[in-house]
Amino acid sequence: MQTLNNYKMIEFGENFHPEFEGYMCEVENGIIISAIKSKEKGKGHFSKLVKELKDKYAWIKIPTPSNQMYEIALHLGFKLKKEWFPEPFNCEGELMLWEKNVN
Repeated sequence: MQTLNNYKMIEFGENFHPEFEGYMCEVENGIIISAIKSKEKGKGHFSKLVKELKDKYAWIKIPTPSNQMYEIALHLGFKLKKEWFPEPFNCEGELMLWEKNVN
């Protein structure tokens, strides 16, 4: 379990993937895709983003993915996993997880 004490928030915008609204959190050697919304659904933007992130990070987590994100993530090799969410949530929840070099 990693904590979000040492994270870097990456916001989408004019200079970084303008096809999305929201942000991601970079933590250690991975990234958490959180609070993300595509401005144009069905154009392949999310798949393209995930493939780009796979080249850069050792792991990717998607907490509470939308149904469409869930289906795309499964197709791209993510697994459904339960994990403990620390403060302020203090509860177990499901997320989608992809890890580099894991069979």
